[in-house]
Amino acid sequence: MRFVTRTLAFVVLILAAFWFAAENARQVVSVDLAFVRVRTSLPLVVFGSIVLGMAVSFLAGWRADRRARERARLAGPEVAGHGDRFETPFGDFGEGEKERVELH
Repeated sequence: MRFVTRTLAFVVLILAAFWFAAENARQVVSVDLAFVRVRTSLPLVVFGSIVLGMAVSFLAGWRADRRARERARLAGPEVAGHGDRFETPFGDFGEGEKERVELH
């Protein structure tokens, strides 16, 4: 069911993009860059800005992941999660058993 939902959402998104491009194909806009003014079609500007936004989002996430890995590496294996994998927040299991035996 999940595959069908994702496929259907993808198809609807593609159809919406084609509809937008077809409806606005003759629209021309002026894009003012730093030293250049470019006249281009509206769908090209919209799709280009979407792709550019996705690229910036990917790069920001990648940079945040790199920083987090670097902090974890510098903090040591205990903080990075590479230390004792069986360590519990309650301490060693043997200590609780000793206390219980001493109480009886």
